Formats: sequence, structure tokens, C-alpha cells
Amino acid sequence: MKPNNIYIITFRRIITLLLGLISAFLIAIILGGLIPANINWQEPERLSQQGIDIFVETNGIHVSIILPTANDNGILSDKLRASDMENPAYHSNHAMIGWGHKGVYQNAQNWNDLTLSDAASAAFGTGESLLHVYYRQNPKANSYRKKIRITQKQYLHILNNIASYFQYDENGKLRTYSGYGQDNIFYAANGRYSALNTCNTWAGRILREAGIKIGYWTPLSQSIMYRF
Repeated sequence: MKPNNIYIITFRRIITLLLGLISAFLIAIILGGLIPANINWQEPERLSQQGIDIFVETNGIHVSIILPTANDNGILSDKLRASDMENPAYHSNHAMIGWGHKGVYQNAQNWNDLTLSDAASAAFGTGESLLHVYYRQNPKANSYRKKIRITQKQYLHILNNIASYFQYDENGKLRTYSGYGQDNIFYAANGRYSALNTCNTWAGRILREAGIKIGYWTPLSQSIMYRF
């Protein structure tokens, strides 16, 4: 066989392998969102005093979880202090919390700001992570914000799970970073972001581990939002 033919065959095999991997990844994305965990989960009755309303909100790409904090036994409210905010007036009774890659979060408020180095770091799981917090006053459901009613036990599980992601400095204080403006703030977080462990898989995992019906793997915002 001529050397040129060997190169051509090798190149074709590499392309075929890459296309196969991409196809498998896309199938996994679809199936991961469609196949639910906690299949028998049901929301408490809407009129039940035992239910607590939380929300999931998307900007089209990224999903955050909105939680009431007024009566959370200090699990999150002791961490999310108004004094940490650039403008404490924005602090409110619901916290909207997301998790993600530090470089992407801080440097790319818009996708046009995303650099190749931050994208590569996020994809391959290098770099640090952050929790991103906005506040919402008495939020209501709409086209990009969906309400989920959960039990007190599930609510406490979600609070404690998210609380475990906050990272402390050597003096036992939360490490904070300025947000995009006066109405939001970043906190140093545990965990590694990657192409397999995205901001949306984090949100899905928080819900799933609390016993809520959600896909086994939710890398896309649509994997979460369509269920509610």
C-alpha cells in the first residue's frame, strides 16, 4: 500500500472516530435529560401549608435555583449577607444561585467576552469555580422562571447541599468577588466545572439529590426547564 493511501485511510478513521464520539455525546445529552430520576416524585398539593415554593430560572443557556431564605434556619442566610453586596439594598428575601467556572463567570458576562483560554479551561475541568448570587423580591413564575413546590425536607436538603459548595479562606471567612454590578456577587466555590459537569448539571444534581424528578444528566438548560 502506498504511503499516501495509508495517510488517507488513517485520516478517514480519525474523522469517523471523532464523528462517532460527537454523535454519542449528543445522544447522551438527549437521553440524560429525558430519562428521569425520582420518577414517582410529585409536588405537594398547591394548597398544602407543608409545601415550599422554589424556582428554576434560565437566561437561555444557564439555569439558577431561586430559594426563599427568610426562614432557612440560617443555613444560607447566615452566609448570604447584605453587607457583602456592593449595594446592600439589593439584598432580598429570595436568593438566585448558580454555580460555574470562575474564569468564564468573571470574564464573560456576555458570550462575546468569552476567551479561548477560559473556554478550554472550562471544557477540560481546570480552574476554580464560583457560586453566583442575585436576589429576587417575591419572585413569580413566568416564561423563563418556573415554580416548583417541594416539601420542607427537600427544601432543607437543597439548602444544605448548596451550602456545602461555599469555600472559606484560611481565616474561616467566605471568599467573595465583585459581581457584574451592584445587584449580584460571586463566592468562591468547591467543585470542578467541565464539559461533563456544567452549570446545568450542577443545578440538575441539586434537584435530583433532593428527590425531585429530573433527568439523570442535565448539561443543557432545556434539560431542566422543560420539566416544569
